[in-house]
Amino acid sequence: MAFILSLIAGFGAFFVGHQVFRRTPPYPVIDSLRTGRAHYLLLGVLVGMSLPEIDSPFELVRSNCIGAMLLYFGLQAGLSTDHQHLRVNRGISAFYAQATIVLATGGFAALAFLASDSVLYQDLGLLQNLPLAIALLTSFVLTARFPAPFFFWPNRPLANRIPGQNLSLSNIAAMAVLCIAFPVLTEKPVFYFGSLPFIGVLGVMLFTIVLGGLGGIALDFSFRSHRTSGRALSLVMGIVITLFGLCQTSGIPPLIVGFFAGIWLIHTTVAKREIVEITTRTTDALEPIFFVLFGTIIGEFVAGPSFFFIPLFFLAFTMVLVRVMGRIIGCAISQAVWQIPQTWRELFAASCHPQGTLAVAVVAQALYLLDFQHNTLVAGLVLAVFFGQIVLIPPARQSHF
Repeated sequence: MAFILSLIAGFGAFFVGHQVFRRTPPYPVIDSLRTGRAHYLLLGVLVGMSLPEIDSPFELVRSNCIGAMLLYFGLQAGLSTDHQHLRVNRGISAFYAQATIVLATGGFAALAFLASDSVLYQDLGLLQNLPLAIALLTSFVLTARFPAPFFFWPNRPLANRIPGQNLSLSNIAAMAVLCIAFPVLTEKPVFYFGSLPFIGVLGVMLFTIVLGGLGGIALDFSFRSHRTSGRALSLVMGIVITLFGLCQTSGIPPLIVGFFAGIWLIHTTVAKREIVEITTRTTDALEPIFFVLFGTIIGEFVAGPSFFFIPLFFLAFTMVLVRVMGRIIGCAISQAVWQIPQTWRELFAASCHPQGTLAVAVVAQALYLLDFQHNTLVAGLVLAVFFGQIVLIPPARQSHF
């Protein structure tokens, strides 16, 4: 009964909000949260709180659905690595500037997490494999929400965007960190593909690339054979579910496998435009389901006795601060080296670019890879995403470019 009431209340709130937004434009903060799917995750949290004890069949279905969606979001990140698009549509100085921001952000975040390893171990319940946790946190910090500009201000002109601000290089770098760190830091020595063993760092990396390549080949074949959206989409979802089953059986993170599959697909297929259109429409439908399911997990944390609110907000604030400081350092270096004109407002706006679905996907992947004493880390990272979405900088009245 509580589940049904929660769904009715959530649908009613969504319907009323949709009607209000159609008549009047939302305020910047509300629009940023709406674009970031925050309302769907809040609905999932309420459902999880109303059902603190869920039977095992639902937990199994929820876990498999979230894992399959992680592979799909990794596929989306891989599809953004089209080097031809990056080379043609962006200047070389803007590319170097964005690369500097990414390197400075990742390096600063890794150093900050290394310096706070005792806090991660004692206060946040990371019982084992702390280096992998630091790699996951660094990947989380690197993520950003693309490609739409993140600030809108009523009755004021929108300033020109900073060169390279909407490059997908941050998300590519986040997945690259995870792809490089997992084979080195995994505690499982042998991975099996059928009866074929893969041993060591090179074996794990080869195994992951093989799975991703097989998925990319299968997806390319499905798009070549069926150009209509319905048939292609059904085949794509079947391939994603099958590929996730192989990842789950072998213990390989589906987010990484999907990333390699997307890289293969975007650089080999001849139907790039159709693939981008179909996957974009599919993502719009899958994101609400993913946030609701993941919200039920956080709702169970809130209802449980092992949930602590003080470390939660402290962790969220720390993650936002580390991310902003790292990006400010990168922006300052790129401005000094490549002489990209930026005002303080534009510099701070680029540093506070919000996070989106990929950041939450990295958090969900951490839930599968790490052993937790309690789950404040997961809820704190998701809250950090929301904090990043409400830090909005109004554009200047005049452009400086």
